[in-house]
Amino acid sequence: TQTGMVIGTASYFSPEQAQGKPVDARSDVYSVGIVLYEMLTGSVPFKGESPVAVAYKHVTEDPTPPRALAEDIPPALEAVVMKAISKNPDNRYQTAAEMALDLERVLLGEQVEATPVMSSSERTAMMGAPPATADRPDYYYAAPEPTSVLASGPPPRRAPAARGLAKGLVALALLVAVGVVGITYFLFMQTSAADVTVPTVTGKTLEEAQQILGAAGLRSRVGRRQASSDLPALSVISQDPEGGRKVVDGAEVALVISEGPEEVDVPSLAGLSRQEAEELLAGAGLVPGNVAREPSDTVPEGKIISQTPASGRIEKGEPVGFVISTGKNLVPVPDVTGMTEDAATSALSEAGLTAKTQAGCDNTKAQGRVTAQEPGSGEEVADNTEVTLTVNAFAAVPNVVGQPTANAQDALQKAGFKVDVQNALVVPVFDTVNAQDPAPGEAACSGDTVRIRIT
Repeated sequence: TQTGMVIGTASYFSPEQAQGKPVDARSDVYSVGIVLYEMLTGSVPFKGESPVAVAYKHVTEDPTPPRALAEDIPPALEAVVMKAISKNPDNRYQTAAEMALDLERVLLGEQVEATPVMSSSERTAMMGAPPATADRPDYYYAAPEPTSVLASGPPPRRAPAARGLAKGLVALALLVAVGVVGITYFLFMQTSAADVTVPTVTGKTLEEAQQILGAAGLRSRVGRRQASSDLPALSVISQDPEGGRKVVDGAEVALVISEGPEEVDVPSLAGLSRQEAEELLAGAGLVPGNVAREPSDTVPEGKIISQTPASGRIEKGEPVGFVISTGKNLVPVPDVTGMTEDAATSALSEAGLTAKTQAGCDNTKAQGRVTAQEPGSGEEVADNTEVTLTVNAFAAVPNVVGQPTANAQDALQKAGFKVDVQNALVVPVFDTVNAQDPAPGEAACSGDTVRIRIT
């Protein structure tokens, strides 16, 4: 053949092959993509009056998405085809193995690596779509090709039998395509690099996994990151291809990396009922922990007093404990009547109560003893309730007999008594106390009246 002459069928040329540029395994991927396109739609994507015209279209024109010609083709399968026949080799599958893996995902109903193709209406809705790059495949943003004018009216729909037949053909084409890619991959492997067994790196740290894969002659890529309660951060959760699979030397292994346990904010439970708290914890991804009960003078019965932890962020699924109020703690008031002031105060303190004293007087009872209390004995009150104690306090009436009237009045008033002066004579002669009631030394209460007789 002449130097620079391109050998092969023009309908299956890759753009770089048509331009006489160097070709590699990605050109084979393109050709297989064209074969798969034809199997699915019944036609190659580019036609022309001559091989040169067809080759020119491979370089310059965008293919019509397969689903525009056969609506029964699964979108995922269409995405695989369009990725395989990208103009730019960097946008295609880099090896037949990668394409085979994506076709397997189509068969299993899993998400494929290929970017889904936008419909014409979606492309029309895109305003100012950027030009094609290595990150944005050319077919993804391709403008619709000019079409010839057809008769007006909706496009003809397939009869149910025709649609069923089409679906069967699509499934058959997919199975055959997997076989074609597998054979291509096998032949490529036989003529290029030897098989490499993918090492298992799940559970390893990202750094360890990269070193192990690199030593095996493979490339690694972090596919995505996700929370994991089982593996610490920067550990490998899963890999694709899995360990033990055979791949070409230099193939890429996608890794899913752990971000560590997912953390959530601890909600405040103060003042909530138990049911409200459990619902709030469930919504936050947490579970109820230890539940205790204790009295509270400020938190109503059945409401939450406190929680552990009180706030912050913790691992999702961790427990949060809380304390529920049983209401005010009621205690019975002890009987402290007849006790001294100190003894009564101590007894009330032991019962969780406080004492307040006031003076009282009952000359029939012992001096310095509690003669009354409020609340009374046996009543149930809340913790720290104040109990008022009446402590007996009386004094002996001083002897003022024989004293001048003025001196007697002064002495009685200083002792806390009132004075009632009574004249024994119409006109007192001596102005001295002749008698007093109560008698000297008798017990009387502060504020009582002492009557004195003047002669």
